[in-house]
Amino acid sequence: FAVAAAEREGAWRGETVLLRRDGLEVHVSQVIIAHKGADGKPLYYSTIARDMTEAKKAEEALKKSEGKYRTLFEESKDTVFICDPECRMLDLNPAGLEMFGCGSRDEFFAGSLSGDFFCDTADRLRFKHGIEKTGFIKNFETVLKKRDGVQVIADITAAAVRGPDNRIAAMRGIIRDMTERKRLAARLILAQKMEAIGALASSIAHDFKNILT
Repeated sequence: FAVAAAEREGAWRGETVLLRRDGLEVHVSQVIIAHKGADGKPLYYSTIARDMTEAKKAEEALKKSEGKYRTLFEESKDTVFICDPECRMLDLNPAGLEMFGCGSRDEFFAGSLSGDFFCDTADRLRFKHGIEKTGFIKNFETVLKKRDGVQVIADITAAAVRGPDNRIAAMRGIIRDMTERKRLAARLILAQKMEAIGALASSIAHDFKNILT
């Protein structure tokens, strides 16, 4: 095909696979030039080939890595997000859509949540400045808002993604919904307080009984 194209057009440029003497395949970027005689028929061909085998291997490795990341992104039970430097959401996994009460990405990005999902603007600024200062933020506790206005107590761990100029191009991380855990912790503390009060009341009653006796 490549030689026929070179003969027809005068030259051909593209990627091909060559077979080495030892049987190994070599991916090359190749230019084939057809040198023709006065009658227009090809006399001989010349070629320039650049070995792209390692580049192809790196490309395949990158594709596999991206595939694994996408699988992790889609299947994670925690919210995985990517936002821009101003905390505007760029991408959100299915767990995140569920947490924010949205049935689809279109529904999420059509609303106001993608632009500002923090309940408190001061928290958004602290989150943004924290990443700008150190490049990451860990266990940042804040309150987020769902589509229906219900508040979510969240724990965020995120890191900066820098561009070629070393400026922050995006931020990506994980959000854990701590609402139920916080509610259970509050109930446990209340139960412990009530238990302590009950023990104190029992002790006072016992002492009072002794006094009466």
